Amino acid sequence: MSLRHSRLTFNDLPYMTAAESGEFKRMKAEGQVTVFGLAICGAVDCEEEVPKGVKTYCSERCFHDEEGRKNDDEEAEEEAWSMD
Repeated sequence: MSLRHSRLTFNDLPYMTAAESGEFKRMKAEGQVTVFGLAICGAVDCEEEVPKGVKTYCSERCFHDEEGRKNDDEEAEEEAWSMD
């Protein structure tokens, strides 16, 4: 059974809420989600699974951690350009 055919509905956030995460873990344990429906969290150093094509991050914490890294990288890049 794919996630599209399950009872689980997702919000528009790029990360799973606690309720979504709990339901997703339950569905995995019951075998309702196959390995083809899984992806790895988009945050560096996180190996939690997320629904493939639906969510990018496993939690709000991972989302904010990764967004903070991206902002730091962008600021460093802008500073490098301003030195020229």
